Amino acid sequence: MFTILAVCVLIAICYGMAWSHLRGASPAIAAAAWLAYPPYEYWYQSRCTGECNIRFDLVVIATFLLAVSVLAVVSLVRSKRRRKRGS
Repeated sequence: MFTILAVCVLIAICYGMAWSHLRGASPAIAAAAWLAYPPYEYWYQSRCTGECNIRFDLVVIATFLLAVSVLAVVSLVRSKRRRKRGS
């Protein structure tokens, strides 16, 4: 569980740093989503009674995290290209 928390926090910090340079919504949403996942996972694991082998909720969560992460990276790359052209 600690590993999940550490990885999610590190990813959120990276998107937070990207947001501090970009100031767009995509990195901020990605950082918030990655920070919201560990408490949800902890809550889910604490109420699990052993029948938690198949996690359909992770299909939705993983898809959402992937989508906001890709959008944040794309917006960061576009912003870097615009800044390069403007310089």
